[in-house]
Amino acid sequence: GKMRALRKTMTDVKTKLGSDIKTLTTKLVESEKKREQAEAKRDEAETKRDETIKELNTKSDRLERMLTLVCKHLGDLENEEVGGKEEEVTVAAVADMDESKTAKK
Repeated sequence: GKMRALRKTMTDVKTKLGSDIKTLTTKLVESEKKREQAEAKRDEAETKRDETIKELNTKSDRLERMLTLVCKHLGDLENEEVGGKEEEVTVAAVADMDESKTAKK
C-alpha cells in the first residue's frame, strides 16, 4: 500500500510540475512576443519621427528660399522705373523660381 501511495504522489507531483512548467513557458513566450511587438512599435514611431523631422527641415529650407526670392523680387520691383511692367508675384511663381534655382545647383 505505501509503495503505491508513494508512486501516486510522485505521479501527481510530476503532473503538477509539468503543468506549471507548461504554463510558465507559455507566459514567457507571450511576454517575449509582447516585448518584440512593443519594440517594433517603438522603432516604427522613431522612424516616423525621423521622417517628420526630415520633412520639416526640407519644408523649412524651401520656405526660407522662397521668402528670400520674394524679398529679392520685391527689391527688383522697387528698383524698376515707375510705370514699368507690373508683375504679380504668386506663390506658384515663386515656387517655379525656387524649382529652377534648385535644379541649377
